[in-house]
Amino acid sequence: MNGVIEALHIFDEHHHAIVAHTYAGRPLSPTQLLPLYLDHPAPRPNVLYLPNTNPPTLVYSFTHANLLLLATSSSEIEPLLVLEFLHRVVDAFEEFLGAPLLSSKIEQNYDVVAQLLTEMCDAGAVNTTEPNALRDLVEVEGWVDKLLGSINLPGKPGFAANPTTTSLSILNGPALPWRRANVRHMSNELYADVVETLTVTLAPSGRPLAAFANGTIAFTSKVSGVPDITLNLTCPSGRHNLGSILELPVFHPCVRLAKWKERPGELSFIPPDGRFILAGYEVNLLPFTDGLPSGNLKLPVTIEVKTGLGGTGCDFEVRVQTNRVTGTGSSSSGAASRGEWRDREPGVWGPTFRDSLRPSTGGPCVVGPVSEEDDDGEDDSIPGTGLADYGYEEPYQGSQTTPKKEKKGTKAPKRMRG
Repeated sequence: MNGVIEALHIFDEHHHAIVAHTYAGRPLSPTQLLPLYLDHPAPRPNVLYLPNTNPPTLVYSFTHANLLLLATSSSEIEPLLVLEFLHRVVDAFEEFLGAPLLSSKIEQNYDVVAQLLTEMCDAGAVNTTEPNALRDLVEVEGWVDKLLGSINLPGKPGFAANPTTTSLSILNGPALPWRRANVRHMSNELYADVVETLTVTLAPSGRPLAAFANGTIAFTSKVSGVPDITLNLTCPSGRHNLGSILELPVFHPCVRLAKWKERPGELSFIPPDGRFILAGYEVNLLPFTDGLPSGNLKLPVTIEVKTGLGGTGCDFEVRVQTNRVTGTGSSSSGAASRGEWRDREPGVWGPTFRDSLRPSTGGPCVVGPVSEEDDDGEDDSIPGTGLADYGYEEPYQGSQTTPKKEKKGTKAPKRMRG
């Protein structure tokens, strides 16, 4: 499959085209594409084949917040690649334009939208999709520039005013594709939210027939320099059984897969700057494999159903009682000093849908300096070095690398510990 994405169209809730971006070829226009897409009865699949067009066209669709995104291709291409690209487009729009994503925000910031779509897909091939890398490539007008522009005063030069600086910044990009260079914060903070959705099927007698927990670890990193974080996950039966309990785990590209395979439950990573989804997992809550009774489930709620009530016996009553479920966890950040763990604020609860999932700022966090070692007199909160001098010891996920031999007489790059 050597196909490319030929065009991306975005429609608002009234099916009016607000964005039509062409990458390659001569794709269908929005006015031609939308009626052909709407002719298919709902619910429409994410991938549609239009054989009556010239040439025949594949349409990939994604709906988010009353916005319809359609990507087209006249040749075969990996469907998951295109659908994931559409998800990344929405994530990038929310990162730059703010959530919730509305059609008015897209129309008012079309200059930013055009830059994002150009950087994320080059001639139909998916290119840069990490928000941290896009921050270094996309020029966003700040409130100071808007104020100076409103009173007809010259602001800072535009994105294309200095092509030499732009080309140099692209060539000297960050060593880690998911983290921008020279990250600086006045204070070092980490936020982690574990959001789980329980799906339980109960028999009339109350015996559970099926029980699954789908979890997501949402992370927010506000740490200067290049932090190296280790997050340990535990379960009641111990870490040695964690690899068999967590089914179908998925990870952000920053996670070192070799460490997870060697020690299941240990997440070692250099995080992106800002908010991101660190990992996801699925757990079967019915302990059939351990020989334990299936009714031994520690659920956060207890459901009691009474039937045969009322004068005719046709009424029923459902009672839901909440239970207190507690857990423990630990984390470390390189050779960092121990910070103070703050308790979760009462009443804070995460959303149940992934589309609306955003890490909160009220969860447990570590406050304090990230590292007390290798202090050469610089302020740790605003280091003067970036990612260019950092040697990332693990290969990028899915890439093939060959070991390099260190030449004699040369000094290995100093490893920064965040």
